[in-house]
Amino acid sequence: MAPSGTVFKNGDIVGRTSAYAEYYMPIAHGETVDVYASGQIVDNAYQAVPLSGMPGLGLVVRWAGYASTVSLTPIGPSAPQGTIISSSPWISVLRARTTASYTLAQFYSFELVVIDDKVYKGGKLTFTEANKVLVMTANQKGTANAQLCINGFVDPMAALTGTVQVPELPKPALPSCKFSTSTLTQNVVLGPVDPGQIVPAGASRSSGAAGQAHFLIEGTGCTKDTKLNIYFTDTRDSATNKNYLLSSNPAVGIRLFHRGESDPLPFGPAPSGSWVPSRYAPSVGPALTDGAVLSTGFTAQYVRLPNKTESDVRPGPLEAAATFVIVYP
Repeated sequence: MAPSGTVFKNGDIVGRTSAYAEYYMPIAHGETVDVYASGQIVDNAYQAVPLSGMPGLGLVVRWAGYASTVSLTPIGPSAPQGTIISSSPWISVLRARTTASYTLAQFYSFELVVIDDKVYKGGKLTFTEANKVLVMTANQKGTANAQLCINGFVDPMAALTGTVQVPELPKPALPSCKFSTSTLTQNVVLGPVDPGQIVPAGASRSSGAAGQAHFLIEGTGCTKDTKLNIYFTDTRDSATNKNYLLSSNPAVGIRLFHRGESDPLPFGPAPSGSWVPSRYAPSVGPALTDGAVLSTGFTAQYVRLPNKTESDVRPGPLEAAATFVIVYP
């Protein structure tokens, strides 16, 4: 069973299963049965054994009771069904007596619990744990010392690597937003300026405000906790790292600023596959709720290219183009 929705938090149970162990208990070996269980010392609030095959996931093992082919008379209190044994030191879960041979079935239940929602990813669980939880079964005849049954030590968790297979676990929702065509394909028009108003490379943002224009990049329907990193690339020169766009005018470029930042944005190669550039990327988020809107603004300005003078600026229209890639960090 999985919790509703696709966002997982600590304590959520993402899977349940059960198992049992069965013993034949001849009366000749003793009329009293003792069953003890022991688990691990764990450092999470859910009494779950951390699973190395899936970071962020733990397993809670519970004593789910017993069944016998003859009536057993408890000697003292038995552990209630549902008692957690995965994080307990040795505890008695059953001590009882009978007068005939019988078959004893011991039942265990398992819960897969999210113990660290920051690293839990879901998917196929590779189960490698062994002997993290042990159940010991012994008989006692009269006042003699108890004797361990044949195969008297059982590792309940071993059932998860045997005939009971762990199913594909639910995966948390991946970070995502929707982007409209109007966001993905924008035509940003700067105002007309005189050549003398175009500032040289390295000039302050405030000095280059003549003709500047603003635009937004907006994601809608974003999943909770989504963040966006935005990487820009110069369409005319995608391989070079620089802080301006080349244009159709050989002396004039375009620079971009994010929100109120004073430094122009860097351009360079676009992210590809698992490779992400080390250069700065403006960011927005995280989304506070599912379905949120993440929006951030940019300013485009004219800039004179390095080693160009005002006399190099050719009057007339110009065009520059940039692409951007959204990365969910």
